Amino acid sequence: MRKLVVSSDAGAFITGLDVEEQDLVGEVASCVRLFPQSCIYIDGRLVDDETMATIKAALAAGTETAPTQPASPPELEMVQDYNETLQRIFTDVRKHHVEVLRDMAESTRMIGRVLIEREREFADEAVRQRELTRKSLADIDLLGRSVKATEFNNVLAVGGLPDERAQGDRGRVTLGDWWAGFKQILTGER
Repeated sequence: MRKLVVSSDAGAFITGLDVEEQDLVGEVASCVRLFPQSCIYIDGRLVDDETMATIKAALAAGTETAPTQPASPPELEMVQDYNETLQRIFTDVRKHHVEVLRDMAESTRMIGRVLIEREREFADEAVRQRELTRKSLADIDLLGRSVKATEFNNVLAVGGLPDERAQGDRGRVTLGDWWAGFKQILTGER
């Protein structure tokens, strides 16, 4: 790859190109044709005046040659054959394009169904988890109430309530008994 730079006589940059080795001569000739009074550098080295004069002379000699005759028009059979071939190609391309569009539409529908099913499964799992959490909290609340009731019964039993058989008629709990039990629970007295 060679670097071709074109600048004005005053040194102002005009253009720069990266050129393959085989295209270098043609690009230099194009630059000379477009910018005849410019300076041309190849890989940082100025093209000398003698080479520039040779290129300009070759370009001038090339433009003086007689124009070539245009090619004869193609035969009618060949044009018809090309036309038929192009029609077949266009038909095939259009048919494959329609097939691709149908396949893409079907793929989109399938992906949509999969996504909807995944969302449905996710929502069902969230509902199931919520119900399990609610049941767990209810069980924990019930357990807490049971523990408190057992502690209350233990406090009442330790508090020295008389045995029902020894009480006879006084086997019923009175309002005073309840008050004494709550007082013991709240104050921590035994």
